[in-house]
Amino acid sequence: MENKKPFNIITRIMSGYAIIILMTFTVTIVGIMIITKNNTNISTEEPLVISLQNFKFLISETEKYTENWIYKPKILEQEALIKIQTQIYPDLKSEMELLATESNDLNEQEEIIKNLAAYDNIINIQQQITKKLASEDDFTDPVKMEAAIAVFDKQFSPSIKSLMNKFTSFSEAKVASLQKELISQKKNNDLLLYILILEALLTLGVSALVFWLTQRIITKPLQQIKETVMALGKGDMVDLGKLKDRNSLLDGYKTDEIGEMVTAIDILNESIKHKTSFAEEIGKGNYIKEFQLLSNKDTLGKSLFEMRDKLVETKVEDEKRIWSTEGLAKFGELLRNGSDNVETLSYSIIYNLVKYLDANQGSIFIVTENDQKKEVLELKACYAWDRRKYLNMKIDLGEGLVGQAWQENETIYLSDFPENYIEITSGLGKANPNNLLIVPLKLNENTYGMIELASFKKFEQYQREFIEKIGESIASTISSVKINSQTKLLLQETQGQSEQMRAQEEEMRQNMEEMKATQEEMSRKELETNKTIAELKFSAEQGAISRTDLNGNITFVNEEFLKWSKFSREELIGKNHNILKSGHHPDNLYAELWNTISNGKVFRAREIKNKAKDGSFFGGETVISPVLDEDGKPKEYIARRYYANN
Repeated sequence: MENKKPFNIITRIMSGYAIIILMTFTVTIVGIMIITKNNTNISTEEPLVISLQNFKFLISETEKYTENWIYKPKILEQEALIKIQTQIYPDLKSEMELLATESNDLNEQEEIIKNLAAYDNIINIQQQITKKLASEDDFTDPVKMEAAIAVFDKQFSPSIKSLMNKFTSFSEAKVASLQKELISQKKNNDLLLYILILEALLTLGVSALVFWLTQRIITKPLQQIKETVMALGKGDMVDLGKLKDRNSLLDGYKTDEIGEMVTAIDILNESIKHKTSFAEEIGKGNYIKEFQLLSNKDTLGKSLFEMRDKLVETKVEDEKRIWSTEGLAKFGELLRNGSDNVETLSYSIIYNLVKYLDANQGSIFIVTENDQKKEVLELKACYAWDRRKYLNMKIDLGEGLVGQAWQENETIYLSDFPENYIEITSGLGKANPNNLLIVPLKLNENTYGMIELASFKKFEQYQREFIEKIGESIASTISSVKINSQTKLLLQETQGQSEQMRAQEEEMRQNMEEMKATQEEMSRKELETNKTIAELKFSAEQGAISRTDLNGNITFVNEEFLKWSKFSREELIGKNHNILKSGHHPDNLYAELWNTISNGKVFRAREIKNKAKDGSFFGGETVISPVLDEDGKPKEYIARRYYANN
């Protein structure tokens, strides 16, 4: 099972609210700090105001230094005036022109440019004065002094006073406007500060309200839904309780998302209950229990329906199988314990078959021979309408439906035919059922009879197959009954000849015993003859030959063997072959020899030494061959040796 994560949906929702509140308060606090700082930094010391103040001071200094140039000449002041003209004013002029271009007030731009132009004119006048009094000698020259004073009084002084008055009015108006604007800005900042504080408080209150509503309307119902779904997942039936009754602003509505989820879970819960009840009824064998699908996509419901249908189908098939099995057992018992009389057995079969199949009529025909030794179907038993019918009927091959089924050796099944069809074409008389079944009683492709059944009800496929199966058993039983009947007849015919046959058997038995004794005598003589011939043949062949029994006892030696061994025949016959053992060979050689010949194989050796009677040794190539009986097992051994002197 997967480990539970620390942050579920509800925690994430609450965490989201906490983050939003935190961000709101953070923004509010930062805004308050910025506004407070802005209020602290509000002043008239902005670049344009400072430039205006510097320009006003420059005008004043220009007037003072120019007047002193004429009446109180000092080197330092003259240098200061020259510095104003060449350095201070050009820099201030550039700064004011730049600020003028940045201003959005066209009148303000125009006023600044006019003041700068007026000051440029004053500088030109000033330069006229300074040129007239450029040296110390000029200050002593009354004409130059008078001319300079005239320029100062008539041009410079009026111009600079006019510029000072105009510029003072402009700068004071600008400062007043700026102060008013700053006061308004401070008021706006204070208002914004109050708004931010109020917003923070409202956000806190609204967030608390939303948090409470979220818990009441969303998180708590979600928690209950989660517990309900988990219980359903474990197979537990649950009751949603008050969740199903949500229908208010503070509790939520049935039509919202959670309400729809509750409704769906309730439907699922009830559906599981119905399906459980349906499955329990199916388990009890109640296959007609009613059940409604939730929709066309109700997979579980469809599966239950399919399971029910398959169980019903299985039950029907089981009933059919049980019916067939019980029927086979019943008729098997009936045929095993039935009568040896064909008529009695036939009636018992057709009576029980009509009853077991719930049919109306039935007949059984058996294949017999008529007076012309021709095979015909003879009606042996008939049962109709709960009564036994005694009818005599014989049907030829191919005659009517029964004869046709006999000829084709196949089952015939007819339904929905005219009322008089059976009366005309079958052997059941004037009855008029509308379902007719004719089944051959065949065994190993040999037909022993026919069964004909008629019913108002349809013969199902499994019923027809059942009749065909028991038809084989019936055919086998009828065949056995016929064979038994024929056996009885043959037994009666042979009873009169039994004594004669027994006498003949006794005479034949005695003759067989005499023949057996004669054959045994002839076989014994044949063996002796063959043995003698073999001995003569062995004697005639080149080499020393001996013959021993299975224990190694000598039963025959030829002259060549006597020559080399220096024993007489009487000294060797009946003695074990070890009498000739030389002691020159290891024991494993003799073990290999006996293992080879005892398994029916020929043993060969390039040289085996033997010990003669006088103690001398002789040896040569040796071949020992087993003589096998009818079962392929050794019965004696023949050894052939090709000796050379030691």
